[in-house]
Amino acid sequence: MQTLTYFYVFSGLLLSLLSIPLIRRKIKPNGLYGFRTPSTMENAELWYKVNEYAGRRLLVVGVGTVVVSLALALWPGMDMTVDSYALSVTGVVLGLLLWAILQSYLFMKSQV
Repeated sequence: MQTLTYFYVFSGLLLSLLSIPLIRRKIKPNGLYGFRTPSTMENAELWYKVNEYAGRRLLVVGVGTVVVSLALALWPGMDMTVDSYALSVTGVVLGLLLWAILQSYLFMKSQV
């Protein structure tokens, strides 16, 4: 389980680091990185607004991933199997990602 914990913590930190340039509006419209939709790709002002918003949510996902993975691994008396640990953390991460994508999409729609 220790290897999985390292993996989840690293993944959460990576998501957090990737969110910072988006929040700071440093990423220009591109085909690889950011909240890419036809609307944001056509309008630079919208791109920066939506990606700042989405970056803040991505930061929450990253920090949430780190917190949940460490909490479930280190909680005293928590006797989880490797499978239940992996499913629990993955479920929380997927829930947070779904929340972030939905919030960002709704924000984008409100700006158009």
